[in-house]
Amino acid sequence: MTPYDQASDYILTNLETVCPFLFPQGKREGQNYIVGNIANSPGRSFSIALEPPARRGLYKDFATNSAASRNLPQLWKDAHGIPKDNHARFFQDLGAFAGQDFGWNGATTKAKGFDWPKRLREFTPADAQRLATHPKRQWQVDTLLWLHAHEYLGLYRGHVTFAMRDEAGNVVGINRWFESEAKWKFINSPTLLVIGDPGNATELHIHESINDLVAMLDQTDWHLDATKLFFCTWGVPGAKLVKDRIPVQINKIYVWEQRDQPDPKTGKKPNEVWQTGVARAAGRPIRLVRIPEAYKDLNEWTIAGASAVQIEFACDLATLYQGSAQHAQPPPVSYQNLPQNFPPADERPCYRVYDTPITINQREFKAGVYHHEVKTFGDKDYPQDSWLCAHLLILARTATTRDRDFGRLLEYHSSNGILRRWSMPMELLAGDGAEVLSRLLRDGLDVNIPIKKKVLDYIAAAQSTEFYRCATRTGWHSPIVFVQTEAIIATADTKEKVWFQSTSRTADYAQGDTPEAWQR
Repeated sequence: MTPYDQASDYILTNLETVCPFLFPQGKREGQNYIVGNIANSPGRSFSIALEPPARRGLYKDFATNSAASRNLPQLWKDAHGIPKDNHARFFQDLGAFAGQDFGWNGATTKAKGFDWPKRLREFTPADAQRLATHPKRQWQVDTLLWLHAHEYLGLYRGHVTFAMRDEAGNVVGINRWFESEAKWKFINSPTLLVIGDPGNATELHIHESINDLVAMLDQTDWHLDATKLFFCTWGVPGAKLVKDRIPVQINKIYVWEQRDQPDPKTGKKPNEVWQTGVARAAGRPIRLVRIPEAYKDLNEWTIAGASAVQIEFACDLATLYQGSAQHAQPPPVSYQNLPQNFPPADERPCYRVYDTPITINQREFKAGVYHHEVKTFGDKDYPQDSWLCAHLLILARTATTRDRDFGRLLEYHSSNGILRRWSMPMELLAGDGAEVLSRLLRDGLDVNIPIKKKVLDYIAAAQSTEFYRCATRTGWHSPIVFVQTEAIIATADTKEKVWFQSTSRTADYAQGDTPEAWQR
């Protein structure tokens, strides 16, 4: 048997203990182990069969409707964020859980005496705090703890340390943080740092500096997005490490600039030399992301307060790399290059809803709700147009007959085109709004998840002159109006506008006849 055959047999035999280890948010329900998804979110969409024997080990994500599989080693890798081709890390992880060897004969993680498992064990939250609060870093502790949990970050002889792995995932070098000097120092030649899953990603961000890469992850949470992949070359000479490492399915490659002083010997700026090297090694079109002139690199920009939206906007302004001679400022986005019904600068910021999509200069503007702003980049202003979600209208204000329980009557469609109406209690916006987003997503509304909070801002800001009386329970609201959860049954001559409103989830009703038939 191969090592993978042994691993698969072990996981299959021990599913009752493996499932709670991989998915602590899940639970057994009948013959299956149930959890929200492969990322261990609460819920019931991801199912792993425990019984009967013919189905044991078969797993499926019903939310994505992906094909069922019994590839249990891949299930383990996906659950723990282990790249598909990182065999050494998989067997190390499984072996530590099982307490046995599966016969994997690849190079060990103790190469050159680093003993990376020991370095991971020695790392503590206090070490993350120490690096996060350094004046030249100022990162979130949670970001560093995530890097440690995914085995990128450990502790080597008192220094916070990044692992440097070969293509098989073996630790062949390290890069240590020296606080007093605010510098990273290598042991052994740098290898390409890869964060993310090369098998699933469609977008790649390449950085020269580990400081810029962590700063970007820290502000954007993009490391939680499975469609994004990240490379760090550990400096200018590492540009060549990109060669043959870009997955074929990647369709967008972003290279992030730094503003270095020219090398006194060559007169060239090191980062421009790096950009050229990355472009040559990539062998594919790449886009250069500029940062405001006031800052020397992305890390410095984030320390000054750059937000996730500003970083995303810098990506939107990225230009096709043409070589180091190209202009140092991003080209302005002209209002003439936007749809004609988008608002001019003097009407921004605002929200608008558009019924149909439009494509201008190969840029697609989807139908739905947009937040229109004016952003400053350097010393210039540019329009920023963010798609928030699919078509979502605020039809009316709502309140009870006692002028309480105010709400908003929302209208939207599921991704399958089914019309929905929901009288949303305004009190759900008093907290973080998670219940509102949960309901909209559950009903099938397409939402731009990275900026989902802006959907709540749009609902809160929207005004309507229409008014509906809200019924807080289903049934007969009056002799001629019967209230259901998603519909109203009323005679044709009724004048009062009514809709059901509740802060909790209720069972749906179905219509069996007409009011006239009920009165007979």
